[in-house]
Amino acid sequence: MGGTKNTIKNNKCSGLGSGGKCAVDASAMDSHNIMLSVEDLFFVQLLSSILLFIIILITIIGNIFVITAVITTPKLQIRSNYLILSLSITDLLTGVLSMPVFAYHEVVHLSEWRMGYAMCHIYIFLTHVLTTVSFLHIFFIAIDRYLSVSRVEYSRHPSLRPARVMIAISWTLPLAMGVGLTVNHIGADLLYVESIGAHICLFVDDPDRLTLASLSIGLILLVVIYSLYYGIYKKSCEFRHKTQTKGNKRSKASTQRQTSTNRALSCEFQVAVRSIIITLAFTICMLPYIIMSFTININQELKYQMLAVMHLIIWFVYINSMLNPIIYGSFNGDFRLAFKRLLEKT
Repeated sequence: MGGTKNTIKNNKCSGLGSGGKCAVDASAMDSHNIMLSVEDLFFVQLLSSILLFIIILITIIGNIFVITAVITTPKLQIRSNYLILSLSITDLLTGVLSMPVFAYHEVVHLSEWRMGYAMCHIYIFLTHVLTTVSFLHIFFIAIDRYLSVSRVEYSRHPSLRPARVMIAISWTLPLAMGVGLTVNHIGADLLYVESIGAHICLFVDDPDRLTLASLSIGLILLVVIYSLYYGIYKKSCEFRHKTQTKGNKRSKASTQRQTSTNRALSCEFQVAVRSIIITLAFTICMLPYIIMSFTININQELKYQMLAVMHLIIWFVYINSMLNPIIYGSFNGDFRLAFKRLLEKT
Protein backbone atom coordinates (compact mmCIF):
# COMPACT_ATOMS: atom_id res chain seq x y z
CA MET A 1 0.00 0.00 0.00
CA GLY A 2 1.38 3.40 -0.90
CA GLY A 3 0.40 6.87 0.23
CA THR A 4 -2.26 7.78 2.74
CA LYS A 5 -5.11 6.63 0.55
CA ASN A 6 -5.26 3.26 -1.10
CA THR A 7 -7.91 1.93 -3.43
CA ILE A 8 -8.93 -1.65 -2.68
CA LYS A 9 -8.98 -2.99 -6.19
CA ASN A 10 -8.34 -6.67 -6.13
CA ASN A 11 -10.61 -8.80 -4.01
CA LYS A 12 -12.18 -12.20 -4.49
CA CYS A 13 -13.93 -14.93 -2.56
CA SER A 14 -13.92 -18.63 -2.01
CA GLY A 15 -17.10 -20.42 -1.13
CA LEU A 16 -17.89 -23.08 1.43
CA GLY A 17 -16.51 -26.37 0.17
CA SER A 18 -16.63 -26.18 -3.61
CA GLY A 19 -19.83 -24.21 -3.94
CA GLY A 20 -18.90 -20.54 -4.35
CA LYS A 21 -16.54 -19.44 -7.10
CA CYS A 22 -16.32 -15.78 -7.73
CA ALA A 23 -14.06 -12.85 -8.47
CA VAL A 24 -14.64 -9.19 -7.96
CA ASP A 25 -14.28 -6.95 -10.96
CA ALA A 26 -11.10 -4.96 -10.40
CA SER A 27 -12.78 -1.81 -11.68
CA ALA A 28 -15.97 -2.28 -9.64
CA MET A 29 -14.73 -0.36 -6.63
CA ASP A 30 -13.04 2.35 -8.67
CA SER A 31 -16.32 3.02 -10.46
CA HIS A 32 -17.97 3.67 -7.09
CA ASN A 33 -15.00 5.71 -5.80
CA ILE A 34 -14.72 3.57 -2.68
CA MET A 35 -11.47 4.54 -0.97
CA LEU A 36 -10.06 3.22 2.30
CA SER A 37 -7.13 4.71 4.17
CA VAL A 38 -4.55 2.46 5.77
CA GLU A 39 -6.04 3.32 9.17
CA ASP A 40 -9.58 2.48 8.00
CA LEU A 41 -8.47 -0.85 6.58
CA PHE A 42 -6.63 -1.69 9.79
CA PHE A 43 -9.74 -0.85 11.84
CA VAL A 44 -11.96 -3.05 9.65
CA GLN A 45 -9.52 -5.95 9.93
CA LEU A 46 -9.18 -5.50 13.70
CA LEU A 47 -12.95 -5.37 14.21
CA SER A 48 -13.45 -8.41 12.00
CA SER A 49 -10.72 -10.30 13.84
CA ILE A 50 -12.29 -9.61 17.24
CA LEU A 51 -15.77 -10.60 16.07
CA LEU A 52 -14.60 -13.81 14.40
CA PHE A 53 -12.45 -14.67 17.43
CA ILE A 54 -15.51 -14.36 19.70
CA ILE A 55 -17.59 -16.58 17.39
CA ILE A 56 -14.87 -19.24 17.25
CA LEU A 57 -14.26 -19.09 21.01
CA ILE A 58 -17.95 -19.50 21.85
CA THR A 59 -18.20 -22.38 19.39
CA ILE A 60 -15.27 -24.23 20.96
CA ILE A 61 -16.20 -23.62 24.62
CA GLY A 62 -19.91 -24.30 24.09
CA ASN A 63 -19.38 -27.64 22.37
CA ILE A 64 -16.75 -28.71 24.92
CA PHE A 65 -19.40 -28.09 27.58
CA VAL A 66 -21.95 -30.22 25.70
CA ILE A 67 -19.50 -33.10 25.19
CA THR A 68 -18.35 -33.00 28.82
CA ALA A 69 -21.93 -32.78 30.10
CA VAL A 70 -23.06 -35.90 28.23
CA ILE A 71 -19.96 -37.89 29.17
CA THR A 72 -20.09 -37.01 32.91
CA THR A 73 -23.87 -36.87 33.52
CA PRO A 74 -25.62 -40.28 33.65
CA LYS A 75 -29.05 -38.68 33.23
CA LEU A 76 -27.96 -37.29 29.85
CA GLN A 77 -26.64 -40.63 28.58
CA ILE A 78 -29.69 -41.58 26.54
CA ARG A 79 -30.00 -42.52 22.88
CA SER A 80 -31.04 -39.11 21.55
CA ASN A 81 -28.25 -37.33 23.42
CA TYR A 82 -25.59 -39.59 21.91
CA LEU A 83 -26.59 -38.17 18.53
CA ILE A 84 -26.28 -34.70 20.09
CA LEU A 85 -22.86 -35.70 21.46
CA SER A 86 -21.64 -36.73 18.02
CA LEU A 87 -23.05 -33.55 16.46
CA SER A 88 -21.22 -31.50 19.10
CA ILE A 89 -17.96 -33.24 18.21
CA THR A 90 -18.60 -32.19 14.61
CA ASP A 91 -19.26 -28.60 15.67
CA LEU A 92 -16.15 -28.60 17.87
CA LEU A 93 -13.99 -29.79 14.97
CA THR A 94 -15.53 -27.07 12.80
CA GLY A 95 -14.58 -24.46 15.41
CA VAL A 96 -11.05 -25.82 15.86
CA LEU A 97 -10.08 -26.77 12.30
CA SER A 98 -12.25 -25.09 9.67
CA MET A 99 -13.39 -21.74 11.05
CA PRO A 100 -9.93 -20.42 12.04
CA VAL A 101 -8.53 -21.14 8.56
CA PHE A 102 -11.40 -19.32 6.87
CA ALA A 103 -11.15 -16.40 9.33
CA TYR A 104 -7.40 -16.04 8.75
CA HIS A 105 -7.92 -16.35 5.01
CA GLU A 106 -10.61 -13.67 4.95
CA VAL A 107 -9.14 -11.16 7.41
CA VAL A 108 -5.39 -11.36 6.81
CA HIS A 109 -5.24 -12.10 3.08
CA LEU A 110 -8.49 -10.36 2.08
CA SER A 111 -9.72 -13.50 0.29
CA GLU A 112 -6.54 -14.19 -1.68
CA TRP A 113 -5.38 -17.75 -1.00
CA ARG A 114 -1.73 -17.69 0.09
CA MET A 115 -1.57 -20.83 2.22
CA GLY A 116 -0.50 -23.17 -0.53
CA TYR A 117 -1.83 -26.01 -2.64
CA ALA A 118 -1.78 -28.71 0.06
CA MET A 119 -3.53 -26.51 2.62
CA CYS A 120 -6.27 -25.76 0.10
CA HIS A 121 -6.86 -29.51 -0.30
CA ILE A 122 -7.07 -29.91 3.48
CA TYR A 123 -9.41 -26.96 3.93
CA ILE A 124 -11.85 -28.08 1.23
CA PHE A 125 -11.78 -31.66 2.57
CA LEU A 126 -12.52 -30.57 6.16
CA THR A 127 -15.24 -28.12 5.19
CA HIS A 128 -17.00 -30.57 2.89
CA VAL A 129 -16.83 -33.46 5.36
CA LEU A 130 -17.86 -31.53 8.49
CA THR A 131 -20.77 -29.76 6.79
CA THR A 132 -22.09 -33.05 5.41
CA VAL A 133 -21.63 -34.82 8.76
CA SER A 134 -23.65 -32.09 10.49
CA PHE A 135 -26.43 -32.35 7.95
CA LEU A 136 -26.68 -36.14 8.27
CA HIS A 137 -26.85 -35.81 12.05
CA ILE A 138 -29.80 -33.42 11.67
CA PHE A 139 -31.41 -35.96 9.36
CA PHE A 140 -30.95 -38.91 11.74
CA ILE A 141 -32.07 -36.89 14.77
CA ALA A 142 -35.37 -36.33 12.96
CA ILE A 143 -35.68 -40.07 12.23
CA ASP A 144 -34.92 -40.91 15.86
CA ARG A 145 -37.54 -38.47 17.12
CA TYR A 146 -40.19 -39.79 14.73
CA LEU A 147 -39.56 -43.41 15.73
CA SER A 148 -39.65 -42.43 19.41
CA VAL A 149 -43.15 -40.98 19.20
CA SER A 150 -44.63 -43.33 16.58
CA ARG A 151 -43.36 -46.65 17.94
CA VAL A 152 -43.83 -47.27 21.65
CA GLU A 153 -41.44 -50.24 21.56
CA TYR A 154 -38.64 -48.03 20.19
CA SER A 155 -39.17 -45.56 23.03
CA ARG A 156 -39.49 -48.20 25.77
CA HIS A 157 -36.34 -50.08 24.75
CA PRO A 158 -33.67 -47.37 24.54
CA SER A 159 -30.98 -49.51 22.97
CA LEU A 160 -27.96 -47.54 21.79
CA ARG A 161 -27.52 -49.70 18.70
CA PRO A 162 -29.73 -47.54 16.40
CA ALA A 163 -27.84 -44.43 17.50
CA ARG A 164 -24.50 -46.10 16.85
CA VAL A 165 -25.58 -47.11 13.35
CA MET A 166 -26.81 -43.58 12.61
CA ILE A 167 -23.59 -42.03 13.92
CA ALA A 168 -21.45 -44.47 11.93
CA ILE A 169 -23.29 -43.62 8.69
CA SER A 170 -23.11 -39.89 9.46
CA TRP A 171 -19.32 -40.07 9.63
CA THR A 172 -18.28 -42.78 7.16
CA LEU A 173 -20.35 -41.56 4.20
CA PRO A 174 -19.04 -37.95 4.25
CA LEU A 175 -15.48 -39.17 4.84
CA ALA A 176 -15.73 -41.44 1.81
CA MET A 177 -17.17 -38.61 -0.27
CA GLY A 178 -14.46 -36.24 0.95
CA VAL A 179 -11.69 -38.68 0.06
CA GLY A 180 -13.22 -39.15 -3.39
CA LEU A 181 -13.39 -35.38 -3.89
CA THR A 182 -9.76 -34.97 -2.84
CA VAL A 183 -8.54 -37.79 -5.09
CA ASN A 184 -10.48 -36.24 -7.98
CA HIS A 185 -8.60 -32.97 -7.47
CA ILE A 186 -5.10 -34.45 -7.21
CA GLY A 187 -2.94 -32.84 -9.87
CA ALA A 188 -5.47 -30.10 -10.61
CA ASP A 189 -4.34 -26.49 -10.53
CA LEU A 190 -5.78 -23.88 -8.22
CA LEU A 191 -8.26 -21.61 -9.95
CA TYR A 192 -6.52 -18.52 -11.32
CA VAL A 193 -8.60 -15.36 -11.74
CA GLU A 194 -7.09 -13.25 -14.47
CA SER A 195 -8.91 -10.03 -13.58
CA ILE A 196 -7.26 -9.96 -10.15
CA GLY A 197 -4.06 -11.77 -11.00
CA ALA A 198 -4.28 -14.26 -8.12
CA HIS A 199 -5.23 -17.81 -7.21
CA ILE A 200 -8.17 -18.76 -4.98
CA CYS A 201 -8.82 -21.98 -3.09
CA LEU A 202 -10.79 -23.78 -5.78
CA PHE A 203 -9.71 -26.17 -8.51
CA VAL A 204 -9.99 -25.62 -12.23
CA ASP A 205 -11.56 -29.05 -12.77
CA ASP A 206 -14.18 -28.63 -10.04
CA PRO A 207 -17.48 -29.50 -11.80
CA ASP A 208 -20.37 -27.23 -10.86
CA ARG A 209 -22.91 -29.96 -11.55
CA LEU A 210 -21.61 -32.03 -8.61
CA THR A 211 -22.10 -29.12 -6.23
CA LEU A 212 -25.60 -28.46 -7.50
CA ALA A 213 -26.43 -32.16 -7.33
CA SER A 214 -25.27 -32.31 -3.71
CA LEU A 215 -27.32 -29.25 -2.83
CA SER A 216 -30.36 -30.72 -4.58
CA ILE A 217 -30.06 -33.91 -2.53
CA GLY A 218 -29.74 -31.73 0.56
CA LEU A 219 -32.98 -29.92 -0.26
CA ILE A 220 -34.77 -33.25 -0.78
CA LEU A 221 -33.53 -34.47 2.61
CA LEU A 222 -34.72 -31.22 4.23
CA VAL A 223 -38.19 -31.89 2.83
CA VAL A 224 -38.03 -35.40 4.32
CA ILE A 225 -36.89 -33.99 7.68
CA TYR A 226 -39.75 -31.50 7.91
CA SER A 227 -42.20 -34.17 6.78
CA LEU A 228 -41.05 -36.30 9.73
CA TYR A 229 -41.53 -33.39 12.13
CA TYR A 230 -44.99 -32.77 10.68
CA GLY A 231 -45.73 -36.42 11.44
CA ILE A 232 -44.52 -35.82 15.01
CA TYR A 233 -46.82 -32.81 15.26
CA LYS A 234 -49.79 -34.92 14.16
CA LYS A 235 -48.87 -37.60 16.70
CA SER A 236 -48.69 -34.92 19.37
CA CYS A 237 -52.20 -33.71 18.50
CA GLU A 238 -53.53 -37.29 18.63
CA PHE A 239 -51.78 -37.86 21.94
CA ARG A 240 -53.35 -34.78 23.55
CA HIS A 241 -56.79 -35.68 22.19
CA LYS A 242 -56.61 -39.24 23.54
CA THR A 243 -55.43 -38.22 26.99
CA GLN A 244 -58.25 -35.69 27.28
CA THR A 245 -61.11 -37.91 26.05
CA LYS A 246 -60.16 -41.33 27.43
CA GLY A 247 -58.61 -40.48 30.77
CA ASN A 248 -61.72 -41.37 32.77
CA LYS A 249 -62.74 -44.59 30.98
CA ARG A 250 -59.99 -46.97 32.12
CA SER A 251 -59.53 -49.39 35.03
CA LYS A 252 -57.03 -48.53 37.74
CA ALA A 253 -54.34 -50.94 36.43
CA SER A 254 -54.91 -49.82 32.87
CA THR A 255 -54.76 -46.20 33.97
CA GLN A 256 -51.40 -46.75 35.67
CA ARG A 257 -49.94 -48.38 32.56
CA GLN A 258 -51.34 -45.64 30.36
CA THR A 259 -49.99 -42.95 32.68
CA SER A 260 -46.51 -44.46 32.38
CA THR A 261 -46.82 -44.56 28.58
CA ASN A 262 -48.17 -40.99 28.49
CA ARG A 263 -45.30 -39.76 30.63
CA ALA A 264 -42.77 -41.39 28.30
CA LEU A 265 -44.43 -39.99 25.19
CA SER A 266 -44.68 -36.55 26.75
CA CYS A 267 -40.93 -36.63 27.38
CA GLU A 268 -40.29 -37.71 23.79
CA PHE A 269 -42.41 -34.83 22.47
CA GLN A 270 -40.40 -32.38 24.59
CA VAL A 271 -37.15 -33.73 23.13
CA ALA A 272 -38.72 -33.42 19.66
CA VAL A 273 -39.35 -29.72 20.28
CA ARG A 274 -35.65 -29.20 20.98
CA SER A 275 -34.74 -31.23 17.91
CA ILE A 276 -36.94 -29.21 15.56
CA ILE A 277 -35.45 -25.98 16.92
CA ILE A 278 -31.99 -27.37 16.12
CA THR A 279 -33.23 -28.21 12.62
CA LEU A 280 -34.75 -24.76 12.14
CA ALA A 281 -31.49 -23.11 13.20
CA PHE A 282 -29.56 -25.30 10.74
CA THR A 283 -32.01 -24.47 7.95
CA ILE A 284 -31.88 -20.72 8.63
CA CYS A 285 -28.08 -20.79 8.59
CA MET A 286 -27.76 -23.06 5.54
CA LEU A 287 -30.62 -21.90 3.30
CA PRO A 288 -29.01 -18.58 2.23
CA TYR A 289 -25.93 -20.48 1.03
CA ILE A 290 -28.08 -22.95 -0.91
CA ILE A 291 -30.02 -20.10 -2.54
CA MET A 292 -26.76 -18.31 -3.36
CA SER A 293 -25.33 -21.43 -5.00
CA PHE A 294 -28.41 -21.89 -7.19
CA THR A 295 -28.95 -18.25 -8.16
CA ILE A 296 -25.45 -16.80 -8.60
CA ASN A 297 -23.33 -17.61 -11.61
CA ILE A 298 -20.24 -18.77 -9.75
CA ASN A 299 -17.99 -18.13 -12.75
CA GLN A 300 -19.27 -14.58 -13.19
CA GLU A 301 -17.34 -11.63 -11.85
CA LEU A 302 -19.16 -9.97 -8.98
CA LYS A 303 -19.41 -6.52 -7.48
CA TYR A 304 -17.78 -5.78 -4.15
CA GLN A 305 -21.14 -5.51 -2.36
CA MET A 306 -22.13 -8.99 -3.49
CA LEU A 307 -18.77 -10.33 -2.33
CA ALA A 308 -19.43 -8.96 1.16
CA VAL A 309 -22.86 -10.63 1.17
CA MET A 310 -21.33 -13.96 0.12
CA HIS A 311 -18.78 -13.80 2.94
CA LEU A 312 -21.57 -13.09 5.41
CA ILE A 313 -23.57 -16.05 4.09
CA ILE A 314 -20.60 -18.39 4.51
CA TRP A 315 -20.19 -17.27 8.12
CA PHE A 316 -23.90 -17.86 8.63
CA VAL A 317 -23.22 -21.54 7.92
CA TYR A 318 -20.38 -21.61 10.44
CA ILE A 319 -22.39 -19.77 13.11
CA ASN A 320 -24.75 -22.74 13.29
CA SER A 321 -21.98 -24.63 15.14
CA MET A 322 -22.00 -21.85 17.74
CA LEU A 323 -25.80 -21.84 18.15
CA ASN A 324 -26.33 -25.55 18.86
CA PRO A 325 -24.92 -25.57 22.44
CA ILE A 326 -27.01 -22.48 23.23
CA ILE A 327 -30.13 -24.31 22.01
CA TYR A 328 -29.34 -27.37 24.15
CA GLY A 329 -29.00 -25.27 27.29
CA SER A 330 -32.06 -23.12 26.54
CA PHE A 331 -34.52 -25.93 25.82
CA ASN A 332 -33.31 -28.77 28.04
CA GLY A 333 -33.27 -28.50 31.82
CA ASP A 334 -30.87 -31.43 32.26
CA PHE A 335 -28.30 -29.79 30.00
CA ARG A 336 -28.81 -26.51 31.84
CA LEU A 337 -28.10 -28.15 35.22
CA ALA A 338 -25.07 -29.95 33.80
CA PHE A 339 -23.69 -26.68 32.41
CA LYS A 340 -24.15 -24.97 35.80
CA ARG A 341 -22.33 -27.83 37.53
CA LEU A 342 -19.44 -27.57 35.07
CA LEU A 343 -19.25 -23.80 35.54
CA GLU A 344 -19.13 -24.22 39.32
CA LYS A 345 -16.25 -26.68 38.99
CA THR A 346 -14.29 -24.29 36.79
